[in-house]
Amino acid sequence: MNKGVIFGIVFLFLFSSQVFALDPIETEVNAMKDTILPDEPAEFYLKIRNHQDFQDSFRILKPAVYWDWNLESEVVTINQAGFESIQLFFEPFSDKEPGDYGILLTVQSTSNESIETNQLFEIKVVSYDQAITVEFESSENINPNKENLLRVNIRNNYDLDVNNLTLEFHSAYFDVEKEFSIRPYETVELEIPVEFEGIVNEGDNVIYFDFYREGELVLEKENTINIGYFTDVSGVGTPEESLLYNKETIIRTNTGNTISHENYMKRLTFFEKFFTSTNPVPDSTVKDDSYYILSWDFDLEPDQTKTIVIETNYRWFSLAVILVVVFFLLLYYFLKRDISLEKKIVSMRKDEDGFYSLNVILSLKNKTLKKIYNIKVMDRLNGRIEKINNFGVHNPEVIKSESGKSAKIVWNVRGIGKREEILLQYTIRYKPHIIRSVPPAIAKYLRRGRPIFVKSNRADIFG
Repeated sequence: MNKGVIFGIVFLFLFSSQVFALDPIETEVNAMKDTILPDEPAEFYLKIRNHQDFQDSFRILKPAVYWDWNLESEVVTINQAGFESIQLFFEPFSDKEPGDYGILLTVQSTSNESIETNQLFEIKVVSYDQAITVEFESSENINPNKENLLRVNIRNNYDLDVNNLTLEFHSAYFDVEKEFSIRPYETVELEIPVEFEGIVNEGDNVIYFDFYREGELVLEKENTINIGYFTDVSGVGTPEESLLYNKETIIRTNTGNTISHENYMKRLTFFEKFFTSTNPVPDSTVKDDSYYILSWDFDLEPDQTKTIVIETNYRWFSLAVILVVVFFLLLYYFLKRDISLEKKIVSMRKDEDGFYSLNVILSLKNKTLKKIYNIKVMDRLNGRIEKINNFGVHNPEVIKSESGKSAKIVWNVRGIGKREEILLQYTIRYKPHIIRSVPPAIAKYLRRGRPIFVKSNRADIFG
C-alpha cells in the first residue's frame, strides 16, 4: 500500500478521535424560576457531569457581579462518569433595574485548574409596574353620603406568584386596606366598600393605590373618581319608651340639591310584629329566619321630609292577660273544695221479704294543710226504712220522716286535721224506691264565713 495513503488514514483517525472526544466537564441548567421581581430570588438547578475516568471534585467560582446568591455547596465531588445537581439562588440588589441579565459561572476541577467550563444563567427582572396592571371601576356621580362599593381589577402579567400583597386604597376622604395574593396570569377583582368622610368636593378627585409587600412600598398608582351633585339626607330617630310601650319616630330630611332614593328597615320578632303598628305601612315585609324585616323605600326631593312612626304597644295585651288570670284565680277560689267526700257500699244482702241490708261507708278527707272545724255531713235515704245501726266511732243523728219512707243521717264533725281522713259508717235495712243506686251524701263547712257544700258520688247498689 502506498505510504501516503497509510499516513492519511492515520491522520484522519487521530483527528476524528480528537474531535469526538468528550469534554472532561459538562454542565446543564434547569431553570425553576428565571423571571423574578426585584425583591425575589431566581432559582436554578445546575447539573455537573464528570466525563473523566476518575473521581474528581469541582468548585464553583462566584462571579464579580451585583447579585446576592447562595448555593448548596461550593465544592462537589463526583464519581467517574457520574453527575450531581446543585440548587442555586440569585437575588438582585435593591437598585437592580428591570431587564434581561446573564450570570456566567465557572465550574473548575480542584485537581486540575485547567479543566473548567462556563455556564450562563439567564434571568429576567421585571418591575412591579410591569408585572401588575391595575384597572379601576366606579360609577359616575358617586354619592359620598352613602357607602359605595368600588372595584379594583388587578392583573398579573407574568408567570409569577405574587403573595402577601396589601393594597392601601386612599384619597383625601377615605383610607382602606385590602390584603390579597395573585397567581400567575390571574386577574383578581377586589370589591372595596368605601365611606367618605369630611367635606367632599364635586368633580374629579384623585385616588391612590399603594401596594405594599412585607411592609415595603413596591408600587404606586393613581386614578380619578367623579363626585357629582349629591343629596345630603339627615336622619333623626326619636325613641319613646314607657311601661309596656315603645314608640320610635324616624325623620329624614333631604338638604341636598338633587333627589335622594332612601331605604329604611326595621327588624322585629314575630311577637313584636304582632303588637306593632306603623304609619305609613311598610312597602315590604320579608321573613328572615325568626325575624320579620319591615322596609320602606321612598324618594326625597330637595328640602323634603319623610316621617315614619313605629309603635309597639303591649298594654292592652297585658291587661287582657291580667284579667284572664284574675278570672281563673277567682274561679278557682270559688270552686275549690278543701274537703272531699266519697260514698261506698261495701256489702249488700237482699232478704226474702224484699228488704236490702246495706253496709255504707262515707270517706271524709281534708285536702289542705290546715285543720277544718265544724263539718256537717248528711246522707239522705229514700225508701221504706226498717232499721239503721252500726255507726262505729262517730254516732250521727237519725231523722226519719213521719211517713217512714225517707230518713236523714247527720254527723257533726267538730274538726278534721290536715290531710286527715275520717270514715263514717252505718248499716241500713230498707226497701229503696230506686234499686240501682243510693243518692249522694253532702258535707257542709264554712270558709271565711261562707258556707261551702261538697257532694259525694252516687253509690251503685248493683255494679
